[in-house]
Amino acid sequence: MSIYALKPRFQAFLRPLTQGLYSTGVTANQVTLAACIVSVAIGIALTIH
Repeated sequence: MSIYALKPRFQAFLRPLTQGLYSTGVTANQVTLAACIVSVAIGIALTIH
């Protein structure tokens, strides 16, 4: 199974989440910033332990 076959299912899986974020006024930049912060936090946690 190629990634192109999985893409529609993955998008359908994320659609309720994205609609919920949009309806609460969350922007794409806020999602990106939150992902960066979480990634850095996980990286720091893994480095410490």
